Formats: sequence, structure tokens, C-alpha cells
Amino acid sequence: MGIESVIKEMEVRTQRGGRLSVSFPQWLVLLLVLLVVGGIGTNTLAIRTLQQLYTNHTDTLDQLTGAIRMLQQDSMRTRTILEMKFPRTARQVEDALEGEER
Repeated sequence: MGIESVIKEMEVRTQRGGRLSVSFPQWLVLLLVLLVVGGIGTNTLAIRTLQQLYTNHTDTLDQLTGAIRMLQQDSMRTRTILEMKFPRTARQVEDALEGEER
């Protein structure tokens, strides 16, 4: 809503068809309203930016969760293959990992 449209809106007619005059205090209020509306517009832009950042963050977390799930599945497959083909080595790896945790 531009200043021109606000000024046109201020040209209010009375019931008798006369023009309503606007004195200084009403202009001051009008300017304050414009500042607030401008601030709301700026806040709206900030809110949209934050929403976009949140959406991007959520998408990134979803991708990360998917990658972690794939790594866990690959780890399980690798462990299964290792235990089936090389049981002794699998035990040594397991013992080494348990020793690291202590």
C-alpha cells in the first residue's frame, strides 16, 4: 500500500457531500501507521526468510538422517560379511572395538 493510495483514502466525503479536512494530528497518526505498516512488511520479509531457512535446515536434517541410516545398513552388511567369511578376524575386530570403548 503506497502513500498515494493512502492519501486517496484520506479524501473522505461527509454525508452531506462536503470534504473532510485532515489536520496535523491525523497526519501524524497516518505517518505512524505507515511506519508500522512498513515495519510489518519488513517483519514479513524476515519471517519469510526465517521460514525458508527453517525449510532448508529441515531438508538438510532429512538428508543427514538418510545418510546415517545408509551408513548403519552398510555397517551391518559389512559386519555380516566379515563374520561369515572371516569369523576369526571378526572376533578380533570386535575385541578391538570393545577395548576402545573401555
